[in-house]
Amino acid sequence: MTCRIILSVFLACWLGPAAIAQTAAAARPPIVGIAHVALQTSDLDRAREFYGKYLGYAEAYTIMNLDGSRILAKYFKVNDHQYIEVWTESRSKDRLIDIAFETANAEQLREYLAGQGVAGFAAGATF
Repeated sequence: MTCRIILSVFLACWLGPAAIAQTAAAARPPIVGIAHVALQTSDLDRAREFYGKYLGYAEAYTIMNLDGSRILAKYFKVNDHQYIEVWTESRSKDRLIDIAFETANAEQLREYLAGQGVAGFAAGATF
């Protein structure tokens, strides 16, 4: 009996810090959907026809350049939580610019990603 107690205390002292470290690390909150997909197009008029006329998505937002002379992007509303962004210019060489995911807890996800060593998610980072 005494041996079991000593072994239990030893294991608790030895494994305790590791168990505490695991519980201190943020758990990954669920990804509940896709918030937006951003794409690049070489022909905004054809993209507007495709997403608006053929797929039936309403144009929700327009992003203009600083002097208002040129459309940079159109946002098509899929539903209350999802949009398709169509950009005329991008730093990306691919047509896929980015994908944004919706999560149940953005701060917890930031902490989780920072804990996994993902660059750009250190403490104090903002969304």
